[in-house]
Amino acid sequence: MDQLQKAANGGGVDMHVEGLFQRFETRLAQLQSLQRALVQERLLTQELDLLANRMAMWHLRPADDATTAPTNPPKRGVARRRAPSSGTRLAHEVERYNRFIDKHGALGRWDPASHDLVIQMLGQIRRTGRIGSQKLAQCASLVGRSPDEVYAHLAWMENHDRLLECKRQAKAAVEPEVEQVTLP
Repeated sequence: MDQLQKAANGGGVDMHVEGLFQRFETRLAQLQSLQRALVQERLLTQELDLLANRMAMWHLRPADDATTAPTNPPKRGVARRRAPSSGTRLAHEVERYNRFIDKHGALGRWDPASHDLVIQMLGQIRRTGRIGSQKLAQCASLVGRSPDEVYAHLAWMENHDRLLECKRQAKAAVEPEVEQVTLP
């Protein structure tokens, strides 16, 4: 009966409501903690997937003890030849291509595995000029770079291809002339 009187006077109800409020706050704090843990788990899962993809590509990279190419290899024969009619270097296009390679490297300063992945995933699409942001993001996640870096590498590849084609055309135009020149 004593409890009924306390409840009727409001003392018990207040205590009961206060207990419920404290349990609610505790559950809310637990929920927020679990949500933070879930976000962290997703980030770590993405990072693990990226590392697993990179480890899968390790077999494509050359071993560290493999012999490396010299940093400044001699130019190919066509670049050293002199044009028969003038006494100057073969062609401006060849020089431009060689300077481009000296400045940016043969793969645009990307490792061979990442460069090959970009070509495999986006090689056919990049010629159309219609690369979707989703495809770009997928490629970026596989190579461990940002979509902006992949897009910049695609632009580098277009410059490389354009300069290489100019070099090939210049070489094809000059080689018949070089073969016709006879030495005394």
